[in-house]
Amino acid sequence: MEQKQKRRKSTARKTGTIEKVEEYVCKHLAEQVSLHAVAEYCGVSVSTITQTFQKRQNTTFHRYLTQQRMKAADELIRTEM
Repeated sequence: MEQKQKRRKSTARKTGTIEKVEEYVCKHLAEQVSLHAVAEYCGVSVSTITQTFQKRQNTTFHRYLTQQRMKAADELIRTEM
């Protein structure tokens, strides 16, 4: 029973970390974003973000950041036309 509760808490914490990373990236998309700054914002280590992102999002943090920037650029292009 204790193991299941620990796993649930760990999963919830990791999900919360991903949400915080996404929030930070969204707010700072046009700025230079470093993994260290994001880790500090989330209150976790760089390795935690790296591992959590790989497991939960099936991508790296930097790839996610690039994808979000590409989506934002695409949106700007579409709205300007």
